[in-house]
Amino acid sequence: MSIYTNQPSCISQQLKLDTQACLVSIFNLEFNIQDIQVVETKTEFIGDYSIVIFALAKQLKQNPEQIANTVGEKLVEKFATKYKAFNVIKGFVNIELHDAVLNNYLTDSEKLIAPKLLEPANTIMVEFSSPNTNKPLHFGHMRNIFLGNSVCKILSYAGNKVVKANLLNDRGIHICKSMYAWMQDGKKATPENMGKKGDHLVGDFYVQFENEMKADAQILLQEILSKNLNNIEDKQKPEAEKLLHLFNNATDDVKKKEIESKILD
Repeated sequence: MSIYTNQPSCISQQLKLDTQACLVSIFNLEFNIQDIQVVETKTEFIGDYSIVIFALAKQLKQNPEQIANTVGEKLVEKFATKYKAFNVIKGFVNIELHDAVLNNYLTDSEKLIAPKLLEPANTIMVEFSSPNTNKPLHFGHMRNIFLGNSVCKILSYAGNKVVKANLLNDRGIHICKSMYAWMQDGKKATPENMGKKGDHLVGDFYVQFENEMKADAQILLQEILSKNLNNIEDKQKPEAEKLLHLFNNATDDVKKKEIESKILD
């Protein structure tokens, strides 16, 4: 049975009600629940939810930290089955919940959403992770794996047949660029004689290609801007002349940058 039977299902709302009860008990005054602010505890501090005391301190005309400690002690004492511990950071009471509170909340939430999820089943393919086989893996790939697997579990729980897909043959233009740079400058380079992982070596040649392409593009751009179109294919010259005219008549630096990008495209 949920600790919050016949009570609001939102944990933060329940904490407000409990805080209100503690304030009435401690100060023998009625407090409007709207004046009690509860937020999620910041990640750098210990706790699940934080009670903001500053507004109450103004009302009570007392030190925020003193009120925070008093309220924290009362909450842990009065509602020991819900709140495990507390700590005070200035005018914030950081509350730690018992695991049972979170488990019961999730269980109750599951009961509420389950009937809505159990609709006619579909077959759904979820493609996730799919790291580039020619570049180093990084921490961001773990995030994609966690998110993708979570989506699969939610869809499966909803009664769907889920097919997980992970594309491992990602060979597009990027690998062509790496191969070209290797053929031009690194035919004898191998992971072994370079002392590098294979994906790192491929990535280095990709970066080399991009840097050389940008350098060549800048040279070509300067030629076009100086009205030298000898290195432009005949079919592209009308468009280059049009962009050159627009560039020369542009008065805005941002606009000129946009035209430069179109010329390089």
